[in-house]
Parts: sequence; structure tokens; C-alpha cells
Amino acid sequence: GYKLVDADLKTISYESKVSYPALQNLNVVLGIQGANKRNRNNTAPVIIIPDADVNDISFFSFLKYDVNDKFKLQGGVRFDNRDLETSSRDQLTEIHKSYHNTSTSIGASYQFTPSLSWKLNFVSAYRTPNIAELTQDGWHGPRYEQGDPNLRTQKNHETNLGIRFVTNDLIVDVTGFYNHINRYIYMSPTNDLTDSGERIYRYSQNDANIYGTELNVTYRPIKPLKLEGTLSVIRAKNSNGTYLPMIPADRGVFNAKWQGNKLGFLNQPYAKLGLDINRKQNRASIFETPTNDYYLVNFGVGSKVNFASQILDIGIFINNLFNETYYNHLSTIKDLGFYNMGRNISFLVKIPFHN
Repeated sequence: GYKLVDADLKTISYESKVSYPALQNLNVVLGIQGANKRNRNNTAPVIIIPDADVNDISFFSFLKYDVNDKFKLQGGVRFDNRDLETSSRDQLTEIHKSYHNTSTSIGASYQFTPSLSWKLNFVSAYRTPNIAELTQDGWHGPRYEQGDPNLRTQKNHETNLGIRFVTNDLIVDVTGFYNHINRYIYMSPTNDLTDSGERIYRYSQNDANIYGTELNVTYRPIKPLKLEGTLSVIRAKNSNGTYLPMIPADRGVFNAKWQGNKLGFLNQPYAKLGLDINRKQNRASIFETPTNDYYLVNFGVGSKVNFASQILDIGIFINNLFNETYYNHLSTIKDLGFYNMGRNISFLVKIPFHN
């Protein structure tokens, strides 16, 4: 049959590492990791990723030192090399580039009490632009995207702090992070249009700051009932103070699950109820539109049953129970006027086989 896209990707990856105790309470890991990727397009007319050869090789080491039963230190260093070559075809840019980067990390954790602990990490890392970001110049799904062959390596420095509180029926995790990124690579809509009038999305890079926090709580008021909640907040701005595109809205996800032992012919029956709250995202980037808030309710029930000497796992799950009409701020088809998925009903029948 007719093929619009036809490409072959061959990948060879490898990894080798050794771990050994160097001194008392000190463990060392040394390793090498790499991959060779070869992409070739055949005779189909549409080329999304050009013919390309990518060769990666990395050397890394990791150390973990237990100062005592409560205080632990860890650190690592990694050197990466990437050679990337693409061939020019159908206006996709020909590229010959090499990237060399070093990443480092250092962290510490301390157990104040059996219930309370914290972790602190400092990380310096990087990300090289991928082939699409360097070469894209055409339709990618519903969007016309343009890359930039002059994109440079993105580098960042991050600090994150986590606090954990644990009892027999309660777990609370609070994490905060601050990430300063040099030459942050991102794609955003522009005011430029194609010949047919569609908006062009373009990759670019600027210095940026991304920071946020997340709260996770798990609580069992009684043994059969489990309550979970997650709150997440992210803020992201360019160095000039404007907001970055495609940043998620403030979100809260709450779930309750009841798990029984036996109810009539049902073994280990359960019921789940979830609420997904997404606040209005009005911190839109230039050329990006705000997104209204929305609330999704999810529901599910299931159990194990015996049928003809066979145990079956059965269930029914309904996402977006009330068929809410909404846009997710991260949707790639929002600008085309397509809403996210409405009510979705799925059935589960799982047959475990035993010898």
C-alpha cells in the first residue's frame, strides 16, 4: 500500500559498570555507556527526521558515603560526547556537529527521627539539541514547526530540597526546586504564517528560570481506605521576565480507594474515586493564549472472581465521568480548536495463567 512516511531506525546501545566498596562506608560505581543510532528514509514522500547518524559515548562515576546511620553523602560526575551528522533532503538542513559536556551532582540526606528526614541536592547538567530541534521545517502532526541548526547545548544548575514525614498511617513528601538554565531550548508559536495561512511554531533558546514545588500526601484513616493527594506548582520565565510557553497549570490530584477482602462472590473488591483539578493558566507566553480551569472526576470498580476454576480480574473505569469540555494547556491541538478527551469508559478482563 501507499506510504506517506517510511523510515528505518537502527540502534545499538551498550552499558558496562562496576560497583565496589573502596573504603569502609564508601561505595564507588564506575561505568561506560553509549549508543549508535542510524536513521534512513526510504522512498515515501514525507520526511520528518532526516537521514542521520548519532554516536554517543559517556563515562561516569558515582560515590556514596555513609557518614553514620543518619547522615549520608553522595556525588557523581559524567562526561558525554555526541557526534551528529544529517544529510540534506527536501529542505532539511545538513548538519555535522560534535557536543562535549560534563555533568556533576552532590547530595546529602539526614534522618532526624524515625519519622522525619530531608534530602538536599545540587546538580549541574546539560541537554544537547535533538535532530528535530535542529532540522525541523515542515508539518509535524497538526503544526508547522521550524528548527534552528544553530542551537547550542542547554546547560542548567539546579537545587532541590525534599522533606519526608512518615508514620504508620501517614506519608507526607514536600519537594521544592529552583533551576537556572542557560540557553533553554523551547518551541513556541509565532506571528509568522505559512503560505496557506497556518501559524508557524519555532524552536529557539534563551536563559530561563524554572522553579516550583510539589506536595504528596498518603493517608490511611482505616485499613481498607487509602487517600492520596498531590499538589504541584511550576513557574517559568525567560531572563527578560516573560513567561515560557507550554508550562502546566497549577494542579491538584486527589484519589480515594477502598479495598475489601470479600463481598459475596467477589474477592478483593475495590472502588476508586478521583478528582483532577487544573487551575486557570493565565501566565501565557507571547503568542500563547490562556487556558481556563477545569475539573475532572474519575471512577472505577473492580474485583477478582472465580470462573470455571480460573481467577479473573475484572473492572470498569470511567475517566471524565461528567464529560467535561476542556483544553489542557499543554495540548498540541488546542490552537486548532480540538478539545481534550471527553468521557472515556474502559473495561478490564485480566486472566492470570498459572502452571
